[in-house]
Amino acid sequence: MTDRTSSEKIQRVSDEENSAVHGMALAHKALADGYMKEIHALRARQEAYEDSLPKEPGEAWRAIALKLLDLEDFGAPQFAARAALEIIYALAACRRLEDNERLSRSVAWLAEQGLTGLEKIEQSCDEARTIASHRAGGGRFRA
Repeated sequence: MTDRTSSEKIQRVSDEENSAVHGMALAHKALADGYMKEIHALRARQEAYEDSLPKEPGEAWRAIALKLLDLEDFGAPQFAARAALEIIYALAACRRLEDNERLSRSVAWLAEQGLTGLEKIEQSCDEARTIASHRAGGGRFRA
């Protein structure tokens, strides 16, 4: 917010100012209040998550190791995901899917497996990164 002196003229919110707050300055009050309520709930959830992370370095390393071990339980998802997506890419490139329903279903299954594997990898890596970057004592992330 800008501090105003009593002699300063009251002005409308500019488009630039409104854009800086993602349109919420000029949005209907009920809409803006709804977003703020949702933002507060999400921030509270994130804070609770961060509070649940290990605080001691030894605990953090163990948690990271467990997250990375989770990837092995999925049957090397990084390799399965890459293979599935490379097969799909090759099939799409040679246009073999257009007239073959069985092949199309198989490729859809491969794509699903690849995306599931990537999702698992991303989730475990994100969680490990969050644990590793979280400051002891409930701090925020390091830049």
